[in-house]
Amino acid sequence: LKQFQEVVWHSLSDRAPHLTIRNYGQLCGGAHTAIRTYCCVMVDAADETKVKEALAGLKASRLAFAQEALEIQNSGDEEGGEEEEPFHIQVVQVSTSSSRLPWKPVAAGSGFNSLWSVVKKAPFFVFEAETRRLTPVWTASLGDLYQQIAYDDLKFSELPESHGFGALLSDPEAPLQREFSHFLATPLGAAGAFMLAALASAILPEFSWSTIGATAVGFAGVLLVSWPLLTRRCLEFILFR
Repeated sequence: LKQFQEVVWHSLSDRAPHLTIRNYGQLCGGAHTAIRTYCCVMVDAADETKVKEALAGLKASRLAFAQEALEIQNSGDEEGGEEEEPFHIQVVQVSTSSSRLPWKPVAAGSGFNSLWSVVKKAPFFVFEAETRRLTPVWTASLGDLYQQIAYDDLKFSELPESHGFGALLSDPEAPLQREFSHFLATPLGAAGAFMLAALASAILPEFSWSTIGATAVGFAGVLLVSWPLLTRRCLEFILFR
């Protein structure tokens, strides 16, 4: 298992995939992984240049840290105590808004913003799934992130029990009906549906069928423009089916 994970992580070392509920276990790991794993989460990193800079900085940190560990091992100095446990850092991305294009990322769940507030909405934060700990990263570069974690320069805090990290992520394959049901379950969605139903029952009987049809088409157009997920699914149906 350890060798397989190392192969996977090596293939992802120069990429920062978008984190979803589907790949969360493979990328961020947990108690079932053979190597201690941290996810460095980039939030709303729309600029591809910044992503490349972050990956380059993390690579430099990983190589420098490996060299430091090798030098300590070759020195034969055992006064330092126990050997440092190996760990892996995987850079991932999370978006707080959805794109209407199906090949672009889907926004994280509505509860993600409250979790992001725990780390004061830092542009980067590190999360360890196994221990449910996280910490903000305020440096512009990730060039010493391995060293910061290994030498306890970053102060982790436990994730509140009310926040389940994986459950707050996006699910690009979620049925549209389920997403709509979730929206109706919110106070805003329930109030909006009630007001719309009351308005329709009050005024639609006064209109002709042609007017009702035109109103329905207009409402569908407004819904399509205002709901990115619906636009994505319509484009997916047109382009990929």
